Formats: sequence, C-alpha cells, structure tokens
Amino acid sequence: MRRPASLIMIDLVASLEAITAIMKLDPQCEWGAEFEDFLRRGKTIVKNGSNEIPVRELCVSIRSIFSGKSPFNEYSPMSFDPKTGRYTPIPGTEDYGAVIKRVYDLSEEIRTIGSY
Repeated sequence: MRRPASLIMIDLVASLEAITAIMKLDPQCEWGAEFEDFLRRGKTIVKNGSNEIPVRELCVSIRSIFSGKSPFNEYSPMSFDPKTGRYTPIPGTEDYGAVIKRVYDLSEEIRTIGSY
C-alpha cells in the first residue's frame, strides 16, 4: 500500500533538515545552498499542501542531483588529516550516507505516486 504524498513530504522535509545540518558541518561543501533550497521548497509544499506541480518539480530537482553526470556523486563530508595523510569523516557527519540515501529514496517514492 502506497503512502499519501503528504506523509512522504513530511519525511522528505525531515530528511532534508538532517542533510542540510550535516552539510553545514563541512565548510568546503558546495551543495549546502542547493539542499537548503530543496528544504525551503519542501517546507512550502508541506505548509500549503501537496500540489502536484511543485512536488514533481522538487522531486525532479532532487533526483537530478544524483544523476550520473552530476559532480554531487563525488561529494563526501571529509577532511584531510595532514598527520596521517588520509581523509576522515568530519565529526557529526557519520550518518551522511544513510540520510542522503533516504532523501533520494523518498523523492523516488513520491515519483511512483500517480502522476508525480
């Protein structure tokens, strides 16, 4: 049984809040503004109701970030440790992989509902 788009949007907004918080911990992150925009748009949709066109546009925008040609696929919140010569996760970003997967999965879940 499929969940209503309104419930998925609530989960998507929560996941976008989590990922933007993680990205803020990385001063080198180039994607924070993009995800802040997704979050702003998601909050507006939740506040005003799940209108088909804004929901579809948001989900298409999110999914396009993950396309094969996007440099986003190379991003990971890491910092270089000159003592070890290795990159390590920035403290507080350990959940990045799970949260970003959730963002993508929720945008896909909405896409499968009706004409979204």
